[in-house]
This record gives sequence, structure tokens and C-alpha cells, in this order.
Amino acid sequence: MTALEHLVMTMSARPHLRLVTEEHVDEHSHGDLGQEPDLEGLYRRYAPYVATIAFRITGRDNDVDDLVSETFVEAIRSWHKLDRTRSLKGWLATVVTRAALKRLRRRRLRRRLGLEYGEAYEHVASPDASPEHRALLSAVYATLGKLPPEARVAWTLRYIDGEQIETIALRLEMSPATVKRRIASARARLEKEFSDD
Repeated sequence: MTALEHLVMTMSARPHLRLVTEEHVDEHSHGDLGQEPDLEGLYRRYAPYVATIAFRITGRDNDVDDLVSETFVEAIRSWHKLDRTRSLKGWLATVVTRAALKRLRRRRLRRRLGLEYGEAYEHVASPDASPEHRALLSAVYATLGKLPPEARVAWTLRYIDGEQIETIALRLEMSPATVKRRIASARARLEKEFSDD
């Protein structure tokens, strides 16, 4: 088993990746979607969940607050257009995923223009992770940072968040086939980077 395969297996249980607690989020809750939202209650209930997704995708603490704010501003702005057949939690996950993807695209452009340099990902791992896992997670995120943003996000949603292909396709507004190609390209890059050769 390669180091990457081992990491992916351990990440699926997420014991080594730093998390924001999600215990108070009901996965199937729609809230009271027919009325004006209780903005404070909505924020208190779902902000930790949104922050966790933002952190897992970007790998940077300094992006999380902005992405959470952007997500809830969009939630307020689009509340009346919300598809009542979808869960509120899933809808917020889609909004934060798309916001994070835009941020990663801007970051990549800034890097190409020489306005931003390499990133450090030492804080991606939870404090109780072993030094080996901390180093490996940091290296995985550094490699993900070199990928096209769509491939990075698709891989992260699949292997770090454990999302299904159909869910990723919905969140990224891509076909399932495109999502599979993005994940495969990210996986090939990571396998090359972490091969035991």
C-alpha cells in the first residue's frame, strides 16, 4: 500500500484532519423554508458545518471566515429562490463549495502573476495527529495546491469529505463524467507525487 492510499483510507474516517464540530447540524433538516429565515439561528446552526467544508477545500484558516460570510450573504440573498426539495445543509454546502472554487481560481491566477507564493499547510492536521500524518497531510495539500482548482475540489470532496460523484457533480455544476475525469487527474498527480519509488 502506498503512502497516499494509506492516507486516503485514514482520511475517509477523518481522524487526522482538523475539523470544526458538526454535531449540531441535522443532515435532513430543511428548517422552516416557507417563512423568512431566522438569520441568527441559521448562522449559529450551520456556520461550523460551512466552515469545515471551506477549510477542507482551501486548507487555509484565513479563507474560512470570508467563505462563511460569503455563503450566508448568498443564503440571505437567495432564500426566496431556494429549492424546497433540497436540504438546507446540502444547499449551503453547494454555495460554500462554489465560493471556495472561485477563491482557489483567484489564488491560482495570483500565483501565476507572481502576486502570491507557495502556501504552508502545517495546520491542516488536527493537533492530535502523529507527526507523520501531519507531514503527509501538509504535503497532500501542497500538491493539491498545484492542481487545477476543479480537480482539487473534486478530489477533496470525494476523498476528504467522502461525497458521492453525483453530489460533487451537482455542487460543481459538472457532469458526473467530468467529475470522474477531474478526480482521476488529481489522483494521478498525487500518486505520482507520493509513489514509493
